[in-house]
Amino acid sequence: MQNRQLREQQAYGGYYGRQGPCCYNDGFNMFFWLWLLDRPQHERDTWAYHHRDQIDPQRMNELRANDADFENRLKKLEQSGVKKDSSYVPANVDRDLMYSKEVAEEAYKENNTSSFPWFWVIGFITLGGVAYLVFFKRFRVRKG
Repeated sequence: MQNRQLREQQAYGGYYGRQGPCCYNDGFNMFFWLWLLDRPQHERDTWAYHHRDQIDPQRMNELRANDADFENRLKKLEQSGVKKDSSYVPANVDRDLMYSKEVAEEAYKENNTSSFPWFWVIGFITLGGVAYLVFFKRFRVRKG
């Protein structure tokens, strides 16, 4: 999440910063949609097939209105035995960049459930190691 904005700029290139389509309530990133709409038809159809349950109904209606054969192509994918996979991600796009920032942050919070403070444990061990080297190894008097 720390470098999300940079990754968005790199992934979506010229689409980043452009005014997108009107707002929909499906949680997908506006720049992702602009990028997806410029992909080859098969890529768009495959993605829409796998995510059609997540797509805002108004957006689906717009896709159908702009492409009369869209629904037939989705049915062909279904009839050919392609199993729906809601985790499908097009090539060259990070999964979190498909979704709006808010949706990605929420998913990150849900998946980052570790409450054990590993940072502090590793820090204390490192600090102890450094203290040992400085005080016991450096000032060790050799007998002899």
